[in-house]
Amino acid sequence: ENNRRVEQLQLLQMVNEAVGRHLEEEPLIDAVLDTLARSSTWERSLLLLVDKDAGVLNRARVRGFDDAQAARLAALEISLEPEGDDARLFGNIVRNGEAVLIDDVAEYVSNLTDGNRRLLEDGGSSSLGAGPVEAQGDKLALIVVDRVASDGPLDIKDRDQLRSVAAALGKALSNARLY
Repeated sequence: ENNRRVEQLQLLQMVNEAVGRHLEEEPLIDAVLDTLARSSTWERSLLLLVDKDAGVLNRARVRGFDDAQAARLAALEISLEPEGDDARLFGNIVRNGEAVLIDDVAEYVSNLTDGNRRLLEDGGSSSLGAGPVEAQGDKLALIVVDRVASDGPLDIKDRDQLRSVAAALGKALSNARLY
């Protein structure tokens, strides 16, 4: 348990170091995703940026996905509106401002709409965490991390760590946009 706590604190320190080295949005995002890929127990990560004008999540950036999955995610556009038939699960997470832990994706998808179910099943996750990236009340992005098969399912500690990573990223993205 203590080792896990130390690993979580080290990851947060590395994320903060990564965001501290960049003032521009794209290199900042790359640095955080690279840090998560190298230093976390999460196998894959996905960041979708909020496009306020269009009311969607898009411009996906990924680490750990194969080329075909990365291409599908790059084309993904998720509505932030509460109405409609598209895959709104991630849009709801951003709107509600709460991180979500899905410890068993196969069981969880049975209660979802077709669009949400396909989105999660196509990803191949065994468990995932998703959280909003915010700063000063602005919704900036959604970050999703997952495990496909190794190290057991994500748990509450992973969700809490994801919240900390999202908070650090949110402040840094907000600052980058001012630059």
